[in-house]
Amino acid sequence: MAGEFPGGLNLFVKPRLAVAVAPLAFIGCLLMLAYFSPRHYTLFVIEDGLVEYATALAYLGAAFLAVLSARRHFCAGANRYGIVLLTFAGALFFVAMEEISWGQRLIGFDTPAVIAMHNEQGELTLHNLRGFQQSLLHPAYILVGFAGSLGPLLIPAVIKDKLPGFWQSILPRPQFFFYFFPTFAFYLANEVIYPYTQNQLLDWLRNLFGRSGYGYDGGVAWMHQEPVEFILSVGFLLVTYECFLFVRRMHSHSGAENGTTPAPRCGQIG
Repeated sequence: MAGEFPGGLNLFVKPRLAVAVAPLAFIGCLLMLAYFSPRHYTLFVIEDGLVEYATALAYLGAAFLAVLSARRHFCAGANRYGIVLLTFAGALFFVAMEEISWGQRLIGFDTPAVIAMHNEQGELTLHNLRGFQQSLLHPAYILVGFAGSLGPLLIPAVIKDKLPGFWQSILPRPQFFFYFFPTFAFYLANEVIYPYTQNQLLDWLRNLFGRSGYGYDGGVAWMHQEPVEFILSVGFLLVTYECFLFVRRMHSHSGAENGTTPAPRCGQIG
């Protein structure tokens, strides 16, 4: 991955293990909070809570970094990679705005009636449209979680060799496994394993953390998706940050080898 290339990243060399296991530590802290102080846990993960806004900010940061990476590709004439990253940035921005309902709760504007009647929460969001979550959104989360955690290990070398530099700049490193795998496991458990098997382990988690008096019913309750999505958003932020550094370094090396410098309009970012 990006850190394995000559002159690659040094940012995560020393704290690499800490970065890799940070999601596990975060989940552990949340489990303790949910068990010993469910009221505070509920306040932490509810709609318009700290976790949801932090998720939106992480996606916005990731979108910004993806735009910077795309700009460098365009400046270097690598338009194909630039278009891919610009599209990726647009998707990240869309997710960020969906998280905060496009600012509806902050600004306080009304939802058009034709949208409100088809939206589970009566908001101006796509992901809350009736039937959209189970048919498209949650399967997409399963796919993204699987691709982000296991994808880098499953792509054949022959495919990577056809696009040198691209896979290294866009795919997560193995150290980011725990930023993507919880999303895969959570949605797979809620949409596939639990509904069709009534899995005993998930029932035990439901009973262990089931505090209906505090507004949630435990280990498989959908309310717990906010922390999982926050971890995923941080994973995307880390990936796009590494992508930006890798792209900057890659084009800098390319310019030095060719004896050229970037055009003045491109400038130097970062």
